[in-house]
Amino acid sequence: MRRFFLSLYAALLAFFFAQVFSAQVLGLTGIYRAITAIPLTLLLTILAILVYWRWSGNAFLAQLPEEIAFPAWANRTLAIVGMLLVLAIAVLPTALWPLSPVSETLHWDAGAYHFPKAVELYKSGNVWDLSIPYGEFPFGYESMLSFALLVAGKETFFGLVHALTALTVFLGLWLMARRATTLPDGVLMFLLGLIFVSEAVTVKANPFYIFLDQSHMIGKNDLFLAMGVIAAFAHAPLGRAPQNSRVHLPGLVYATLLVLATKPAGMFAVTPLWLPVLWDWFKGWKNTPRWRELGFATFFIVPGGLWAVRNLFIIHTIFPEGVWEMNEWSIANNLTNPYFYNYLPRNFVFLLLVLGISLLLTLLRRKPYWRISVAFLILFVGFIFTPESGFMKTTQVPTQTAWRLGIALVAYEVVVLLALFEPLINAVLKRLPAWIIAAPAVLIALGLMIYTRDLYRLNPQNAIVLRDEFREPVGVDGYHSAYDFVQKNLRNAVIQIEGGVFYYMYGPGYTNSPTKLHYPLGREHMVPQLDPQYLVVIPHGDPFEPSADFMKKWKIIYRDPEGIVLERIAP
Repeated sequence: MRRFFLSLYAALLAFFFAQVFSAQVLGLTGIYRAITAIPLTLLLTILAILVYWRWSGNAFLAQLPEEIAFPAWANRTLAIVGMLLVLAIAVLPTALWPLSPVSETLHWDAGAYHFPKAVELYKSGNVWDLSIPYGEFPFGYESMLSFALLVAGKETFFGLVHALTALTVFLGLWLMARRATTLPDGVLMFLLGLIFVSEAVTVKANPFYIFLDQSHMIGKNDLFLAMGVIAAFAHAPLGRAPQNSRVHLPGLVYATLLVLATKPAGMFAVTPLWLPVLWDWFKGWKNTPRWRELGFATFFIVPGGLWAVRNLFIIHTIFPEGVWEMNEWSIANNLTNPYFYNYLPRNFVFLLLVLGISLLLTLLRRKPYWRISVAFLILFVGFIFTPESGFMKTTQVPTQTAWRLGIALVAYEVVVLLALFEPLINAVLKRLPAWIIAAPAVLIALGLMIYTRDLYRLNPQNAIVLRDEFREPVGVDGYHSAYDFVQKNLRNAVIQIEGGVFYYMYGPGYTNSPTKLHYPLGREHMVPQLDPQYLVVIPHGDPFEPSADFMKKWKIIYRDPEGIVLERIAP
């Protein structure tokens, strides 16, 4: 059973790695097209799977802790039920998006830059245009959406990409827990499945709500980053005992590439994982040089950071000034801020409690094994140094912990809790008949799937989320809104958008070229900017009162209570 789960996990991880690696190379060389990206991704996926198993996969599988004795039929039943819980509640509704009721509103990040960056890579075949919103950011997650566009030509598989990401996160959580405990595979899968979808029952006082919350959040890269970080910890030299702490080098390499190509803040947690690996190589280098391992890691990780070289070449810095400002909103930068201490969220306090108990028990009783507690501490430190982890835009308001940036930390919190309660859980499993455990588990799972049945109420009207922010008509002259006017009337046009959703300006076939004229933040003068032919303003309640001089250059061609479209007057 564990071989099946690990095989599925390895295949998904290999696919994500292959696609992102291909996009880094092809996007930076300007040849990211269907004819190059799809075959290269498929070829690399196959090779990555083969390398995963032939390099150290079987040995890695063999060193997983031996599970305690538990009837095979009950173990399989619980494993199937746990997987079905995640598939039914977290994965399938997301795969059916936008027809399913998840993400009925396009998140600001998705419409502002994640989807646009994917479209620009799809249209141009390169990643050298930094005038698009946050074009200087890494593009690992967006390249997955671009790949979906290459395959379908539209957003058909955007939901599927996110659904597979959620499944990979769950399987990574299972592997981390499998390495840290002796719980039976099925019991572990069921418990983790319950935890993963627990937000379906309650959000309040639920320290694990973020799993399902982000599984249903289409168009953000936080879950994708967590997938990479979790994969790194799942393959690093971390286990319940020294004999269970073998490193799986290909898995760690694949994960590091994903993190580096998605969000550099993730490297706060991943970089320390390489220290014991490099130290081991260094100690034995005289007798056993590790050129093969070093070359493999370098060749497949470095492309994940080439976006930084691109930025240095174009804007002479890795990130412009407007981006560095986000560091001010991290928890680490506000440890003396009263707004942080006076308004500590309960979930954060609970995590601190778990971390403290883990470290204390490791020191006093050496359980959990010190590597597990140190890994938990590494993730915690990495999280508090992550930009925007504690505040957003201002530090003069009560802190709001950005758990979307700490999904991997919460995942390891689950692992530590299971490791702490492992003796109790195993004692229960030994004393109770298997059917007393399996029967309620099946009933609980069925109850949860019935309780969440609304997730499968498909509604074609929900597809409007891909075209408009207004679900009900707000337009005039038969148009749904100003977005609808643009999509029906403008083609191959350069459109400046202010106040509205950038993504909705592309129109059918993505023929239009939206622009904001102020990216990259603070260094917009260093990159070529498009010359707008049209201006779309979605004021969101703010009055639009253009000056007389302004109206000498623009004329209004459409106006409704929520939006205005202007055309530039030829000089």
